[in-house]
Amino acid sequence: MRGIVRALGLSLFVGAMSCTAFVGDRLQSKHLDEDGGCFMCADPSELGDGSAPIDGNVNHSDGAAGHDGGFQTMTSGATVNLNAVWGSSAAAVWAGGELGTLLLFDGSKWEAKATPNNLTVYAIAGNAANDVFAAAGAQLWHYDGASWEIWADSGDSVGGDNIESIYPTGDAHDDVIALLDSSHEGAELLRFDGQTKQMTILGTTHHDFIPPASIGLWASSASDVWFGCDSTYHYDGSQVVAAPSMPPQTYRLWGASPQAIFGTQYSAVQLFDGAHWQQLTTGFAGSITDISGTSVSRVVIVGRTVSNAGHVLLYDGEGFTDLPLPSGVLGLNGVWAASSAEIFVVGDQGTIVKGP
Repeated sequence: MRGIVRALGLSLFVGAMSCTAFVGDRLQSKHLDEDGGCFMCADPSELGDGSAPIDGNVNHSDGAAGHDGGFQTMTSGATVNLNAVWGSSAAAVWAGGELGTLLLFDGSKWEAKATPNNLTVYAIAGNAANDVFAAAGAQLWHYDGASWEIWADSGDSVGGDNIESIYPTGDAHDDVIALLDSSHEGAELLRFDGQTKQMTILGTTHHDFIPPASIGLWASSASDVWFGCDSTYHYDGSQVVAAPSMPPQTYRLWGASPQAIFGTQYSAVQLFDGAHWQQLTTGFAGSITDISGTSVSRVVIVGRTVSNAGHVLLYDGEGFTDLPLPSGVLGLNGVWAASSAEIFVVGDQGTIVKGP
């Protein structure tokens, strides 16, 4: 059962072990576990003309001395909440979020780029600097090195369907695997044909309510796809099945290999070794929103505290370490770890953090 309560400017959605509320124009979601812990995220309103509000902040680190943890603050040119970040290199990084916002970092500055419409961007991934995909609402957009265009559409963006994670295969077919959070069916694993743009549903899982922008997938190939939702699932090229020795629930996933897959779970992280899941203690009492890495000994998780302060932790193969941030960094929503050692993190009100 799910209820809706509206009073004094507050809209409250209540589901099994979860609640979501608009506070002003900001959607705050809590997914409760048995101990009352919560997973918080945001689903901004999709209003506007597709142009990004300006004058936001970027927290950027180039390793310079005299800044907290090597971080410094830059102007991003955006004030909207940012959900996703990905780069083909540290000098070609995309960040995306509300109002169809997509920003490109060229190694020295961020610049807003024109986009097809004002749908919220939830995921970005690609194969090269001139072959980048973004998930916006229920659509997939593509960047060819010059401009963004609508590449495919999975359904009803206005009705609440959102693609929240994508994997461009980069193979001869150039297919895209996508994870759709459907307001009608639950989570759907989709494949888009790179030539015809036709969509195939690979598998469907059902859930009562999952907070927006909270589920994700990781894949080593088009026939080895893992994704989180009400549980953890695996697609082997023919069917979707529950993952072996599965944890109760995971949301975002990242893997160093099929034998080293990390899944986020509220404030904890699960590690799959190919046969069993092991819970890793993070020491973080807030809500984890995303995960990325470059190896089993370099994994980054980001999130927010109950007071909406940003948080970044680094896993070195032995344990987690807090990475200090400048004061005032708001809640963080997405992370991409570059192979060249940089870490890019995006969050509320145009925040972008780049660290060591």
